[in-house]
Amino acid sequence: MSIQAHVAGVPRVSREIDGKGRTIRELLAGRKYSIDYYQREYKWQHKQVAELIEDLSAKFLESYEDGDERSAVADYGHYFLGSVIISDKDG
Repeated sequence: MSIQAHVAGVPRVSREIDGKGRTIRELLAGRKYSIDYYQREYKWQHKQVAELIEDLSAKFLESYEDGDERSAVADYGHYFLGSVIISDKDG
């Protein structure tokens, strides 16, 4: 879906909303994230990070069987993280 607006007759840059599912690897590979100053009160503390890691580990262990090859992980069940909103720092 693309959103395009015209303000005072000046076209704005089209902003795309992408609802595509992504892997953790796709989200983190080659990227650096930061939290805007006005969003910092919402940043995660150690507790929230630990809970996420525990949830991810539990989901992994639901499918894991001793002796599974690394390639088998691609067929393990998915973990729904929820919405992750990312904006380009230059955009």
